[in-house]
Formats: sequence, structure tokens, C-alpha cells
Amino acid sequence: MIQSNKDFMKKLTYIAIPITIQSIIQCSLSMIDQLMVGKLGETAINAVGLGTKLSFIFLLTLAGITSATSIYASQFWGGGEKKKIAGVLGITLSYASIIALLTIILSILCPQFIMSLFIKDTAVISLGADYMRIIALGLLPLVIVNSFASVLRSCGDAKTPMITGFVSVILNTLLNYILIFGMAGISGMGVKGAAIATTISRLVECMLILYLFHRKNLLKLKIKDYFKFNKKLVSLFTITMLPLLLNEALWGIGDSVFSAIYGRIGGMQTAAMMSTFPIQGLSFGLMSGIGAASGIMIGNLLGEGKNDEAYSYGKKFIKLGIMFAVIIGILISLLGSYYIDLMKISPESKEYACKILNVFSLVLWIKVSNMIIAGGILRSGGNTKIILALEMAGTWCIGIPLGIVVSKYTNLPIQWVYFFISSEELFRMVVGLKLFTNRTWMSNMNASLEEAI
Repeated sequence: MIQSNKDFMKKLTYIAIPITIQSIIQCSLSMIDQLMVGKLGETAINAVGLGTKLSFIFLLTLAGITSATSIYASQFWGGGEKKKIAGVLGITLSYASIIALLTIILSILCPQFIMSLFIKDTAVISLGADYMRIIALGLLPLVIVNSFASVLRSCGDAKTPMITGFVSVILNTLLNYILIFGMAGISGMGVKGAAIATTISRLVECMLILYLFHRKNLLKLKIKDYFKFNKKLVSLFTITMLPLLLNEALWGIGDSVFSAIYGRIGGMQTAAMMSTFPIQGLSFGLMSGIGAASGIMIGNLLGEGKNDEAYSYGKKFIKLGIMFAVIIGILISLLGSYYIDLMKISPESKEYACKILNVFSLVLWIKVSNMIIAGGILRSGGNTKIILALEMAGTWCIGIPLGIVVSKYTNLPIQWVYFFISSEELFRMVVGLKLFTNRTWMSNMNASLEEAI
């Protein structure tokens, strides 16, 4: 038992720490933008917060595709099937690039219309539209980064994505300072400068991860092997991916509905909510290593046919996640006000923001449990349809209806609207635990793909 725990912690540390660092780095991109843009006032904060909504939906869609990538790559790596991993990477790049191009077209052609769905303030719409157009140019590089990073992590190399992410955030920080405020003869560009800095950083990260991936030659295959599509593999990957893709897209649309609900409440309260998004994202970034490691480690075990050990790992991941989430929640409750003080927003907005963070700290352990159970453990077995049903029931049947009713028919402040919206997380956690304990989620993808060579 002691040796088993040691093996678990050793594997967890090797995978989770680099992933956590990378996630924090990625969240830092948003936080750095928000902090620096926060110096420009509430209009700029709202413009950046709402101007990222379409790309955020794309990111969630991309996450749905790369979740399927991780499911297959993890199990194939456990089964020693490198050619199949290459095929999965090629499929991922193809699907994700098509969706990225559609998002870029929408961002460039009709950004004002998209912004107007969330807020009526014309100044915010104008600034946000400029921001949206520019960051759209970094979506294709982002496809490459996330696709290769997913494969690397599933194959046990979490350090390379961490390194490329670190380089990206350092570059983004420097460019933000120069382009937002001006320096060395360069005039400050405000919100546009933040968008340009983010786009350049993503492009550099893309080139770096491509270089390192092919220098390592992890799969020991040529580039052309990635695009030798096997029909059965494409078919089964698509069947697994579509529920995840739909889940993430609908969740992203649902999140945008939540943003629209917050946006209709009022300027000060909307700014308060937007100012808390980076620290909420950072909190999930701190826990993402455990969530991602659960899917990878359990997926490897399922690929090897070790179901009992996979179930035991699942219980350990859930307990560990709750423990760390409670600690982080306490820290946010105690220290969140210091972060809010960095924002150039009104005292009333700061007061609302602190109350929102207090609510967030109370429900964080439930949110993290769902991230590990549905986002890691249940997905590792490839039964993605049940995950779609679970998460959509929570978001669209509980969260959104409650948010609309409370915001429209009561005068409750925004922190209470957020609380009622978040109550759907409890439903998902209870049902998710039931699904976990019945073990029907366990399956070996290698057995299903014996003919996909």
C-alpha cells in the first residue's frame, strides 16, 4: 500500500507539476492583460473581458478536440502504439484548424455585432471589436500549440509545453508593457497593444513547440505519417470527439450567456465580475495539473488493462483535489482584496468584486471535483456521451434558467446571481460521483482499435 502511494505521488508529481506550471503561465497571459489594461479604466476592462468571449468559445471547442486527443494518445502510449498517436495528432490538427478559420472569419467580419450581444455601451463595443480582430490572428498558432502539447503530455512529457509556455508569458509581459503604455519611442496603443502582444506571443510559442517536438522525435515518425488517415481511427476518434466538442462549445455558449446576464446588470457590477475572471482562471490553473494528470495516468492504466488500479487512482485524485481546492479557496477569501486593489475601478466595483471572490472561494472545491471527475476520470475511458448529458443538464437546465430568473426578476446584487448560477455545480458533482463508483466508464481503447494500424 505504501509503495503504491509512493508510485502514485511520483507519477503525479512528474506529470501534474509541469502541467500546473503551464496552466498558470497560460492563465497569467489573461491576468497580465487584465492587470495592465486595468490601469486604463473600467471601459478597457470590459472591452478585454468581453472581447475574448468568441475566442474563449473557440478555446473550449479546441479543448473538446484535444480532450479526445488525450484520451486516445494516453491509452495508445500505455499500449505502445506510436503510429496511432501520430494519426490522432493529424486528425486533431485538421479538425481544429477548420474551426479556427471559421472563428477568425467571424472575428474579423462582425466583431461589433458579437460585442453587442453582451453589452450596450458603444465605447466598450468599439474597443472590444478592435481587440477581437487582432487576437483572432493568433488562433491557428494556438491550434498547433495545444494539439502538440496534448500529445506530449499524454506521452509523459509535460516539461516541453511548460517551457514553451514560460517563454510565451515572459514575452507577452514585456510586449504588453511596451505596446500598452509605450516605451523607447513606441506610442502606447492601450487595448490594441494588449491584443498585439498576445498574438505575437502565441506565434512565438507555436514555432518553439514545433521545433522542440521534432527535435525530440518522441514518436520516431516523419511528418507525413501524421496525415496517413486510417478510416476506422478517424471514425472512432470522431465519435468520441463530437460529444466533447459539443459539450465544450455549448458550455462556452452557456458561459457567454452568463456573461450577458452579468453585462445587463450594470457597469460597476459588470466590471467587478470581469475583474475577478483572471484570478478565477488562475485558481483553476493551479488545480489543472491534478485534473489533467488524472486523465493521463488513469488513461495509461486503462490502456494497459489495469482497471482496479485505475479506480484506486481515481479515488486518490478526487480526495487530493478537494483538499487543495479548500486551501486555495481559503487563500482567495483572505487575500483576494489585495488583487482587486490593483485594478483601476471604482470603490463600489471593488466591493462587489471582493464579495464575488468570497462566493467563488466557497464553491471552488465543488468546481474542482467536477473538473477531476468529469474532465479527467470519466473522460479517460472514452464514454463522452454521458459527460455531455451531465454537463449540459447542469449548465442549460439549472445554471442558465436560475441566472436569468434571479437577474431579471429580483434586485439581488451580482454576487448572489453568481451564487445561484454556480449551484448547478453541486448537481454535477453528485451525479458524477455516482457514475464514477459504478465503473461503467472504464474501457480499453486499444481493444476497440485493433484494426486501426
